[in-house]
Amino acid sequence: MTIDELPKELCHMFHDVSIESISRHMKEVYKIMKSTIEFIGKLEREKDEIEKKVRYEEEEMKKRVQMIIKKKEEMQETEEEMQDRIQTIMHFEYKLVHERIQRLIKKFEEYKKCYNLLYKRMQELLKESEKN
Repeated sequence: MTIDELPKELCHMFHDVSIESISRHMKEVYKIMKSTIEFIGKLEREKDEIEKKVRYEEEEMKKRVQMIIKKKEEMQETEEEMQDRIQTIMHFEYKLVHERIQRLIKKFEEYKKCYNLLYKRMQELLKESEKN
């Protein structure tokens, strides 16, 4: 890319800078932007996976609750005893699902932190290239 191919509003910023320097910085910026875009795609896939797992866990919990209700009818236990069992099992299931969701959210937050660091680094390189 030559300086003539740059948008006019950028040309004035680079008139004292060598084309080689601009080219080098542009390549660095391109690499960072490409890796950032790939990373964002990875984050989006992770988010989709997390949402899919959450939906699956919700469906599994519903199935388990239905199974518990069916067992209630088959065993003909008293309502009070069955309610205690259902609450205990639902509490346990909720706790398991909640823990899994929290782990997935924590993983997502870690990826988000990495993205933010990459974004800050990209901004720094852009500022450096503007200074040069």
